[in-house]
Amino acid sequence: MVTQPDGQGTQLAIRARSLKLVDRRTTVFDGIDIALPVGEMLVLTGVGGAGKTSLLLALAGRLKPTAGQLTVLGLDLPAKAGAVRRRVAFTGNATVAALDDNLTVRQHIAEAIVLSGPWWKTWTTRREVADVIDRANAIISEMSAVGASTESTPGQRSRLEPLNRDQFVAVVGPLPRLVLSVVLALISVPDMLVIDDVDALRDLRDRKLAWTSLATIRTPKTQNLTIVATCQDAGELPSALMEAHDSTPPGEPGTFVRRVSLLPVGDAPRSLHGAASNGTLHVGSSDISTPDTTDRAALAAEAN
Repeated sequence: MVTQPDGQGTQLAIRARSLKLVDRRTTVFDGIDIALPVGEMLVLTGVGGAGKTSLLLALAGRLKPTAGQLTVLGLDLPAKAGAVRRRVAFTGNATVAALDDNLTVRQHIAEAIVLSGPWWKTWTTRREVADVIDRANAIISEMSAVGASTESTPGQRSRLEPLNRDQFVAVVGPLPRLVLSVVLALISVPDMLVIDDVDALRDLRDRKLAWTSLATIRTPKTQNLTIVATCQDAGELPSALMEAHDSTPPGEPGTFVRRVSLLPVGDAPRSLHGAASNGTLHVGSSDISTPDTTDRAALAAEAN
């Protein structure tokens, strides 16, 4: 794993220097510098066509940059692109990782389990499929709890109905559909999860609940999961992090909330260097279970 050049020994999931991509005569992105510690979340923001998805694909080992240096999970790209792809799960993009509307939830999960397993194992069990559905519904239940603690409406409750094994993916609501895609991506137990276009959730409340879940999601096998996501506008993200904290019942241990950083793409060259930032807004922390007054005031100001 790469460490910070400042000697602090911080493990980095992503290290990019002067990253650039040119498609024919068009510069897709340029001047990208990233030093993202393991277990944190990076949100790439920018207007449509700014190069967010292309940068996301490059960080996932699926697109070769024109220039610059890039190391992901301790592996140099593009030389180790195959190894990076095996350790980075990609979802959220209908072109790269589309859900099949003609399959049921059970069929989709069974297919994902088989594809992530050894080549000779061409089957799965009902128990394995049920376990994945249970994990997805646990996330949906947590989202429902966060929504109920703020301003849940009958319409919101209908969108957060649990997944049914026999329902077709085509009829799954937008937010549970995103949850399904994330849980499917986590079947392979990746070290990094990349999610394209959170803005595909058109409802503001859905996006806030999605950000809350992404900032807090952990499983026994993904304790240090690093997440990279894209969106056009992350304005609801700070308040989503506050709601994640506020959803903890009084007297119980605080909710884990991973540190979240925003990196604009598509205008001036931007840099993200661990705890110090240049052109980057940090809106979370590794643990905001007991935030001080300054932290909460900053989050509240950012939310407004």
